[in-house]
Amino acid sequence: MQGSALVSGGHFVTVAVALATVATTLPNGSYSVQARSILAVAVWWAVVAGVLLRVFPRAAVPKEGLVAGVCLAGLSLFTVLSMGWGVDDGGAFDDALRAIVYTGVFALVLVAAPARSARAWLNGLAIGLVAMSVLALGSRMVPSLFSEGDLVTALPEVRGRLSYPLGYWNALGAVLGMTTVLLMGLAGLSRTVTGRSLATAAIPLSALGVFLTSSRGGALAGAVGLVTLFALSRHRVRLVAAAVIGGTGSAVLVLAAVGRDLFTDGQVDGAGYTAEANSMLLLTLVVVAAALTLRPLVDPLVERIQVPRTVSIVAASLAVLALLVGLVGADPVERWHELKAPPDTSAKVEGSGLVTRHLTSTEGTGRYQFWKAGWQAFESDPLKGVGAAGYEPWWAQHGSLDYYVRNAHSLFVETLAELGIVGFLLLLGFLGAPIAAGVRHRIAGEERAVAGVLLAVLGCGIMAAAVEWTWEIPGAFIPVVVVTALLAGPALWPGPERRRGVRLAVGACVVVAGLAFLVAGGIALTSDAKLRASREAASDGELAKAADDARSAASIQPWAAAPRLQLALTLEGSDPAAAQRALAEAIERSPEDWRLWLALTRIRSASGDRAGALEALSRTRQLAPPTPALQDLLGTRSRQ
Repeated sequence: MQGSALVSGGHFVTVAVALATVATTLPNGSYSVQARSILAVAVWWAVVAGVLLRVFPRAAVPKEGLVAGVCLAGLSLFTVLSMGWGVDDGGAFDDALRAIVYTGVFALVLVAAPARSARAWLNGLAIGLVAMSVLALGSRMVPSLFSEGDLVTALPEVRGRLSYPLGYWNALGAVLGMTTVLLMGLAGLSRTVTGRSLATAAIPLSALGVFLTSSRGGALAGAVGLVTLFALSRHRVRLVAAAVIGGTGSAVLVLAAVGRDLFTDGQVDGAGYTAEANSMLLLTLVVVAAALTLRPLVDPLVERIQVPRTVSIVAASLAVLALLVGLVGADPVERWHELKAPPDTSAKVEGSGLVTRHLTSTEGTGRYQFWKAGWQAFESDPLKGVGAAGYEPWWAQHGSLDYYVRNAHSLFVETLAELGIVGFLLLLGFLGAPIAAGVRHRIAGEERAVAGVLLAVLGCGIMAAAVEWTWEIPGAFIPVVVVTALLAGPALWPGPERRRGVRLAVGACVVVAGLAFLVAGGIALTSDAKLRASREAASDGELAKAADDARSAASIQPWAAAPRLQLALTLEGSDPAAAQRALAEAIERSPEDWRLWLALTRIRSASGDRAGALEALSRTRQLAPPTPALQDLLGTRSRQ
């Protein structure tokens, strides 16, 4: 009973959610296999232990929560099953691990959320996301305190787009757009002046962050979320006040950043950068303080304003009319043609104002071509797709641009491509059931205002996932999973009490699935640890130890190619024949991975097997993406 009371405490939930949100964003958005494995083990351990020890409050889960949970778990299982027909067994298992993490987060929110606790969860999520926003802006304003990510180190030209701590600017832009929508919602939802003031004052932070990422997808997702929020809100006057105060502060910061090219473009080595960064830091503090001071002053007036329903309808109609006029004036047909056009890879991006120019442009960045290739992959096997992790090799062989691309830049397109109609329907079930629950609560529930905010944030997250690969980065997509669980679970409104037998059956299913997923996470964690140990030993010259660790990793994940590639790399100098056998086993598990064939080409060439090396090189050319660097390396300038 004491444990249940502790978990159900509103402040405990808020603090725990805030800390967990920050924790998932810090290691590059938990993108690595190691981070995902740790998340899977931690989350599912918490679910299984909490259910068995009866620590969590036993609120009845609505039917929408059960449907969404079954669909997400089914998506995880179907991803594992796709190893049977896909071309990369190890990659499919890694993809399944990501879905297992999301299933665990969803289940944890369902079983741990006390009845009608959605506000506490939203507060915690907002605090965590604002903390992440502060870290993101801090990396630009005080860069000496933050290390550059691997991507920036490898590609210095991307430094201009804010990406810390998630490691990818478009993912960060999507999360910051979601943060803006959530803060706007809390500025209208909060029951206290302090809560509304804090939410309003934080809006300029996330808005400035969206600008610095230069993420058009993040801005679009934020706009979709804000429109949804205003359409569904029961506190539109409060939202207008927050929009005026927070929007004005955001505009001041963005306009100030536009006039500071060194700061905006991340040219940290430029003369005068420190002065620009310091001035932006000072201005940001002033803007936040001003918003924090102004909102309580106008709040009494805002609370007294009563807008008649007819006025709201007229205002909404005028807003829709203005939006339509704006769309027509923007010439959507021409913008669509620009989006479809292949990007000009020959043009050099240089000069000041890069972030601003990219954010305001409508030029295509290859997404149309990425999506088209994904649709073609789906057409090749509509029922079950080409298999999880299959989009990368499909693009390498069928893509129309000289790009190396791993993801389709759309959750829905990539799901269709890799898992076909079955996987797509499971995904729709996972997202659709919470939306149905939110609409039902928005129409007739007691927490209508909370439901409106949750639906707006979810709309933002879905829009971002539709045009970006946020699903691949747990730190970017876990907030979306939390929102779906809040909409479909007892945190918004508990479902009807079920018979004891039904409750026991559901609990047993959760425990059994949790144990299976816990084992999967443990396998991935231990195998990855052995693989990393092998690479570290090899870099230190301890090749015997490196080979032993690689063999251990291969025994833990017998379906994966990566441990066998690592084993081959450690043996190629001392035992080329054994290295070739290891590579043959790796190719058997991932036959369309051009990197394996390239390694085989090198080893055969070093062994004097010219005919075998030419054969492996020919296969490498067939499978490798047609990037200029690879074309030069492989001695070809065009597709063969």
